[in-house]
Amino acid sequence: MTSSCYHRSSISKQIIIFVQISIRLPLILCLDLTNVSPRRRENYTCHAVYEWRRKKKRTNHSNDKQVTAGGKFFGRPLSDMSKDDYLLHHIEVLYYHPRVGLGAYCHHISTFKRLFSHLLNEGIKMPGIFRKPPKQSTFQEIKTMLSTGVEVFFEYFSPCVSASVLKEFLRSLPESAICGKNQGEWLNICSENLGTKRLEKVKRLLSRLPDCNTLFLEYLMYLCICVVENSGINQMDSHSLSICLGPSLFQSSKLVSTAEDLQARKVAETTEFIINK
Repeated sequence: MTSSCYHRSSISKQIIIFVQISIRLPLILCLDLTNVSPRRRENYTCHAVYEWRRKKKRTNHSNDKQVTAGGKFFGRPLSDMSKDDYLLHHIEVLYYHPRVGLGAYCHHISTFKRLFSHLLNEGIKMPGIFRKPPKQSTFQEIKTMLSTGVEVFFEYFSPCVSASVLKEFLRSLPESAICGKNQGEWLNICSENLGTKRLEKVKRLLSRLPDCNTLFLEYLMYLCICVVENSGINQMDSHSLSICLGPSLFQSSKLVSTAEDLQARKVAETTEFIINK
């Protein structure tokens, strides 16, 4: 009798677990996995279920505001994140680009490395990258995973998701990655008539940034150059990219200006100039 009750109890627990996982499966089914091989789809499914069950024991996802406020990825200064033992896994990256040249060995946060790698490998070939929005249910789920410390394998998602994650990260920074306290000088760069003076001003302003900001911008500008050089495929030239990425990079929603159209134009022009140079 006891053995029978135990057996029924064990089966009941398995049924409950199966139902809980089944509720989670719509996330997997709604992902854009059209171009993903069956083996990678299976691997992602196992990964998603495993990570969900692991985090379910540690975190209550019912309070989204609380998750965001105590997040590990969004809304934190770059300097703070670079000191975090949880996020800081130094990875040496050696890249070569015809316009950028041979880069030095760089240390960067592994989360960003995976994010940028996905965009460089697949995103630069995606039509409308940084302009085309992702499926919101998937994007919100990834935000929650990143905020709660769940490791995300971006390669199993659409590049549009990774692009939106990058834009959201830029917008969530307490202080703009590029402006800092010099937002007025940055937005007045394009008021210079000569390109050489503009370039000198950009170099001077970049030299004032913290090392962590400079390193992050190196990755970002390298990505932008690769996107522009594949504009024949992705339909995103430097002007289109500046319109889509500029507001997030400069956090234009936080800038104080009485003329929004003028501000938006300055942000786009400055971003386009930086990408092209």
